[in-house]
Amino acid sequence: MKTTKNILSIRLFSFVASMVAIALAIIVSMTASLTRCVNPVDGITPTVVTIKTIEGVTAPAAGAAPVTAVTATDQYTGTVTWIPADNPFKAATEYTAKITLTAEEGFTLKNVKANFFTVAGATATNAASSGIITAVFPKTSEAVNQTPIAADFTVNGLSQIAGSVSAVTITPRQGKSGGTITIYYNGSVALPTAVGSYPVTFDITAAEGWNAKTGLSAGTLKIAEQTANPETPTAADFDISNLSQIAGSVSAVTITPKQGKSGGVITIYYAGTDGTITKKAQPYRRLSASTR
Repeated sequence: MKTTKNILSIRLFSFVASMVAIALAIIVSMTASLTRCVNPVDGITPTVVTIKTIEGVTAPAAGAAPVTAVTATDQYTGTVTWIPADNPFKAATEYTAKITLTAEEGFTLKNVKANFFTVAGATATNAASSGIITAVFPKTSEAVNQTPIAADFTVNGLSQIAGSVSAVTITPRQGKSGGTITIYYNGSVALPTAVGSYPVTFDITAAEGWNAKTGLSAGTLKIAEQTANPETPTAADFDISNLSQIAGSVSAVTITPKQGKSGGVITIYYAGTDGTITKKAQPYRRLSASTR
């Protein structure tokens, strides 16, 4: 019987030891779990993120630039990438934003529910305990052409003088239609040259992103009568050099207009060894320069 009692005691001890070991394992496991939920820096249990609406992800629109970051909160920050990666966005295209959130100190994304987050204008999904959100936006709208207006263009050459009339120029401003422009003077493409006033209109053909447009007003071309120059040049209007020279190394006399004086073509005349040198500033009379 003593032997039997010893055997029973040993078995009972083994059973108790096994139970103790199991209990210790459970305690260790629970401690580890609690440790993983505690901020290792300050020992404070982080709060699960509660802000579900992700701000700052602007819905795609044709021609717009994609955003690259969400609006930061006190709970998280985030980056945004786009599929496809167009910049700017194109028309009639479906875009998906991949948003990656990073919890701020004191907060955690662990235990966030599946499909917890929302993004305005998109269907957003996320896995449980994840800060990676997929936001699918509807297709961007079809491209809508703009229609040119007169203010889209710069017009030059509306005031001219008879005898030297040139075509009016009409050029598009930055970012406006680059279609082909046809200019009309009082309804005709022929450039007028006679003194008078002529309404100027223009047509522009269609271009990428722009409709065609006809009959845009550019103003009035005014051609004035040519008048005689009210000022007649005098010799004092010019600087003259090289009047004293040595035989064997003679160079041409130079005559140049002073500031603000006639810029007409000058022809110089030499009237003999002891004669008077004269010049002509076309189309005016001859002027005396001096004697060489």
